[in-house]
Amino acid sequence: MSQTVRVSNLPEPTTEQDIGYWFEIHLKRRRGNGPVVCKVGQPCSQSGRPLKIATVTFWSPALAKDALKLFVAVHGLDGHPWNSFIARSSDRKGTMETMWLRDIFPEILEEQGIYPRIMTFGFNANVWVDNSTQTTEEAAENLVGSLNAERASDPSRPLYFFGHSLGGLVVKQAACNVVNVGIGVDASFESPIKGCFFFGVPHKGSGLADPYGNMLMTMKTVLLGGGPNPNMVKDLRQKGNTVSRISMEFNSVRRIHGIKTINCYEQRTINGHKVVEKDSAILDWPDTVGSFGLDADHRDIVKFSGTSHPGFQPIMSAVIDIVRSAMAQPHTPTPIVPSGLVLPEDGPQEELALSNLRRFDTIFLVDDSGSMRGPRWRETAQALKEVAKRAVKYDRNGVDIRFLNSTWENRDNLANVSDVAEVFARVIPDGATPTGDALDTELCDYMVKYRADRRTKKLNLIVLTGGAPECPQEVEDAIVKFAKELESLHAAKSQVGVQFVQVGDDPEATTFLKSLDDSLQSKYGLDRDVKTHPPSNDLGISRTNHI
Repeated sequence: MSQTVRVSNLPEPTTEQDIGYWFEIHLKRRRGNGPVVCKVGQPCSQSGRPLKIATVTFWSPALAKDALKLFVAVHGLDGHPWNSFIARSSDRKGTMETMWLRDIFPEILEEQGIYPRIMTFGFNANVWVDNSTQTTEEAAENLVGSLNAERASDPSRPLYFFGHSLGGLVVKQAACNVVNVGIGVDASFESPIKGCFFFGVPHKGSGLADPYGNMLMTMKTVLLGGGPNPNMVKDLRQKGNTVSRISMEFNSVRRIHGIKTINCYEQRTINGHKVVEKDSAILDWPDTVGSFGLDADHRDIVKFSGTSHPGFQPIMSAVIDIVRSAMAQPHTPTPIVPSGLVLPEDGPQEELALSNLRRFDTIFLVDDSGSMRGPRWRETAQALKEVAKRAVKYDRNGVDIRFLNSTWENRDNLANVSDVAEVFARVIPDGATPTGDALDTELCDYMVKYRADRRTKKLNLIVLTGGAPECPQEVEDAIVKFAKELESLHAAKSQVGVQFVQVGDDPEATTFLKSLDDSLQSKYGLDRDVKTHPPSNDLGISRTNHI
């Protein structure tokens, strides 16, 4: 990547050789023994004055090809692609500005034999708290588009991101977009993103009611000023759902593709407030290399004045460790379709178990909320294609599929793989997780049939979900209501089975499903067993409530 500057007010006798020699002497050579100056333009007179002007190109395009790693920095709320990363310090000589991505970071990497190309990306980060129509998805698409153009000559070049504040959400969405290429993607695809380094990024909300919306409101009030109004509160709650969805989706992507992370959190306040609390800014992921507290507020957490700046050295050491690890041990991605979902060849036991399907009507209730976007959606589609392929051998009716939100795509008797793939291709996961409402609807429809005819086939209702429900109490209420009705009708204990299968590893969903298992029988005095099955495949935790 070449860098050209204009030099003015040169003395009349100055030649091209003079200019080149001066810069070679005064500029520090960072890499090898090659020349600092690539080209000097012919000096020209300045409007008849006894002075000259010339252009100097310092960075040769040939050297840029040696940059084997691409680092991209994305600013946060009320930020700027350049100014957000500048630290200013003053002394008797005046004010000094240090843009560490330019002035410090490259040299540190090159001393380790790592030759970087460094970019910053700008976007309207205030979309989270104002009336802008730009979405995070659009900002992420623009980022990915810019990177594709930059990496066209070498698309295998590894990528690393620095994300500050809400810019970290754009980084997460971009990481998801890179691998989100639809159902049927080659499972051997490996994301070029090897590391994400987050500074004051809200990975989790805080509080119980509308945690992400409240977090955005705090950020707006502290960083931009002004109090909330009713319309703004409603808008931020909707955007808070997007924050939650992005965080859950990225968690799946980084796990599948082995993306290492660093999390930094602020230790100083702005106007008495920490914009992003420590609990929200750090995550205990297996691929987290380190979490660092910085003696700075939310704005300054990503500004470093030098190598002696508090916290800079340990963070850079962790970054270098991640880069070196990626260089030494290329990651083999976890298959997007978990191997545990491929059913074994039929044996006597499998034949018996699968033949029992004839005794049940099996309905898959599929979570199509925003939490299921990306790899989770592909996992679910592939799982149901496998189920349909095998189930039709034992039940000619195939499988029934219901969706939480896209109810117009509900289908009965899907008996082949192409039918399942076609349905999933039309549904785009988005919105909330109304598990309670959908569960109540399906159980109510079944009970109408059962009350009319006690010989109605037993029901096996399997809920595939990636996130905690919008209203957990509604899920409990639905299960308890129909359990008590079945008891009053003296129905067999296996008449209705409701199974919850967690797709992915969202901790809130895990906590909810565990509480559902642990509390239903004792809390509501049910005579029927509430059984829990341990994890049985790579999709996550499967928990079954027989009502």
